[in-house]
Parts: sequence; structure tokens; C-alpha cells
Amino acid sequence: MTEQNPLITPYDLPRFHQIKPEHVLPALQHALDKSKKILAEIEEVTEPSWQTVLEPLSDIGDLLHRSFGPVSHLHSVANSESLREVYNQALPLLVEFSLTLSQNKKIYQQLKEIQKSPSWVTLTMGQRRTIEHKIQAAELAGIALKDDEQQKFNALISELRNLETQFSNNVLDATKAFKLVIHGKEKLRGLPESFLELAVEKYAASQNKGANTNAGPWQLGLDGASYLPVMQFAEDRILRHEVYAAYLTRASTEPTDNRDLIEKILDLRKKQAQMLGFHNFAAMSLTEKMAKNPAAVYSLTEDLLQKAFPQAQCELEELIVYAKKHGQKEPLEHADISFWAKRLEEE
Repeated sequence: MTEQNPLITPYDLPRFHQIKPEHVLPALQHALDKSKKILAEIEEVTEPSWQTVLEPLSDIGDLLHRSFGPVSHLHSVANSESLREVYNQALPLLVEFSLTLSQNKKIYQQLKEIQKSPSWVTLTMGQRRTIEHKIQAAELAGIALKDDEQQKFNALISELRNLETQFSNNVLDATKAFKLVIHGKEKLRGLPESFLELAVEKYAASQNKGANTNAGPWQLGLDGASYLPVMQFAEDRILRHEVYAAYLTRASTEPTDNRDLIEKILDLRKKQAQMLGFHNFAAMSLTEKMAKNPAAVYSLTEDLLQKAFPQAQCELEELIVYAKKHGQKEPLEHADISFWAKRLEEE
């Protein structure tokens, strides 16, 4: 399997067209086995330095990224039942090892020693920032927690990652499930010919029935290639509003209802933050960002609002006048903005 596995054999760019579900677990296990050996070697280092600790850690990151990065991408853009099944099997293995690595006390101590050593001043700013980031990542992974608390923390993170994956799957499934079949071409006026060709192909592939660009039927969806052209070019206002409402309410009804998941994810994120000594998840998240605290974020957004709002108001008024001048009798709503903005842009 190793010789034929495109996730194991060296590559410059991922060979996405060759990756199959059966490649995923062997490739990840191969990367984990090699990573564990490297990790064991790092733990034996007695004189920690950039070369003896950070470079091998980078090798581990590269191994994991090259074996699972392309899989994660495919899971997002070309999801299938078979790929999802192995992805769900692989994710706990990756989460477990990532936590083991981040919570490794020997490596954490080595990083702290490098930070305090005379060689610290000889490192580049980028190297120092990398070490600081890894120390911070270890602390955010619960390295300071007692053993029993760390076990609870790890179980929480594992559950959280599973829920986040389920959330993404629901959005993807809800997007795929929406199929709006149009039988009269008049309803699609304004849409480019290239879009109509794709819509006919979608119908033919989905329904296993014949269709043609002139007579249809045409099938619309909520993926970007379908949703955006409808919002920008479809002259039929009712059609735009129907597609817009469907897009906005994705994953809000069974069997892909995300509403309970959102509550669970927010609750687990709050518990995660509080276990690490933060008041809430926002405060924890901002430790890795430029803003110092949630108050700073609110201050920035409020400042941007005050500066941007007058111009936005002027542009909206211009769009309202333009839409009315060109035949829209109803008040301008969200589902109308992209359509009329595109018409104005074209002039």
C-alpha cells in the first residue's frame, strides 16, 4: 500500500485525483508511527536547541500535514460517504496524538530552556516567535493541568472536535440536499448561457434524465457556482428570494439541524476556556491574536462602524434609487442587494 499511496509517496503538490478513501488510514498511521519515533528522539535530547528540538518538531508537523492535509481539504470540497467514514475514523487518532504532543512536558521544558539560554539572542525574530507560539500552544492545550483534569480536558476536546466535524457535515449535506428544479426558461432570464448549461447538466446527472439548455429542466443548488450567479443575475425576484432564504437557513431542519449542536459547541468551548483559567472562549482565543481582549475587539468594530456607516448608508440610498429607477417597486431587501449592485457595477 505504501508504494501506491499518494499520501505517503513524496509529492510537491497533492495528487488529489489519485487519493482514495482506502489511502487515508494507512497514510495517517504511517505518519503517526514516524512522528512517534521522532518524538521519542526529541525527548532524549539533553542540550535543547533550534536544531535538536524545533527542526524535528517541524518534521512531525510536515509529516502530519502531508498525510492528512489533502484529506481534510477533500472532506470539505469533495465529501462522500466513504471519505467521511474514514475521515471520522482518522480524526480521533490525529486529535489524540496532537494533544499528546502539545502536552509533552519534556518538550515543554526543552522549549523553556531554549528561551532562557544564551543562544536565545542569536535566534531570528521568526525563530523566537515560533518557540513562543509552541510554548503558548502547550499551555492552551492544558499542559499545566493535573493528570485527572487533563484527562477531562482531553475528553472535552475530543468531543468538541467531533461536534465541529458533525456541524460541518450537516452544512455540507444541507447544501447538497437542496435541489430546485426549474421547468420554464422565462424564470431564469438574466442568467448567463454558461450557467444554464451547468444547471441542465446538474439536472441530468441528479435525475438521470435527459435535458437541454433551451428546454430544460434546470436544477439550481446552494453551492457557490449556483447560488452566486442566481443572486447576481436572476431577474426573477421571487426566485432570488427563494434561493436566498434556502441558503440562509441551511442546516436548520432535520436531518441536518445544527441548532442543538451550536449550543453544545458553545458550552464545550466555554468549559474548555474556563478549565484553562479564562473567563470565556473569546478571551482564550485572543491570546493568539493581535487584539488583547474582547473589549479591544468591540472597540475596534465600533470604531469601524462609526467610520464606515455613513458611506454605507450613502451607497445603500444610491442603490435604492437605482433599483426603483429600473423597475423595482418593492422595498429593497437583502436578496435584492447583489442583483442591483451588479447592475450598477456594469454601468
